Amino acid sequence: MNDKSRVLSTLKSRITSLEEEITQLEFDVEQDTQKLLEASLKGEALSIKRLSQTVRDNKARIDARFAELQTVTTEHDEKAKSSTSS
Repeated sequence: MNDKSRVLSTLKSRITSLEEEITQLEFDVEQDTQKLLEASLKGEALSIKRLSQTVRDNKARIDARFAELQTVTTEHDEKAKSSTSS
């Protein structure tokens, strides 16, 4: 039982970490999108290019973290069910 508790705790910590990272990345995308709009209005080509790339990269990271979150959450739920049916 102790091992199962430790595994579940580790998975729960990873879930929390992923959720926090996703939240931060979403905030960063929102901020960079606002900066991108401002750069577009000013015609700042270099800033537009840099910010566009940053937004794309962060959106890709969000997608990857959501995929990992789904995997870890499924693993956690399966292990939690198996520990309650033991």
